[in-house]
Amino acid sequence: MTTINAVFHVDQNDRATFQLALSNIKNLLSELGELDVSAELVANGEGIRLLLDKDNDLKQSINDLAAKGVRLLACEKAMKRYEVERPMLLARVTTIPAGVVQLVKRQHEGWAYVKP
Repeated sequence: MTTINAVFHVDQNDRATFQLALSNIKNLLSELGELDVSAELVANGEGIRLLLDKDNDLKQSINDLAAKGVRLLACEKAMKRYEVERPMLLARVTTIPAGVVQLVKRQHEGWAYVKP
């Protein structure tokens, strides 16, 4: 089977939408198989706040997805704008220079774009 590639986009500090994105990713992995899916979650804008370590009740769900190979990406431009420093993010989060650039690159590469 060909690998299915999907990039999920969260740009608002809205817990319900973020939880929906995590659930969408979990369902994708469950239905198609972890080995047949490459998934990324890109947080930019105010969505960056959802990847903070402190008081994050979704930490376990996020870490579970990361353990299954899902890449959690935080926009450095948003981090600067909202005064978020790297140590404030969950350990499994990787920073990228610009979330919008990652989204455009992935779509250009043929990845499915999902914005819950």
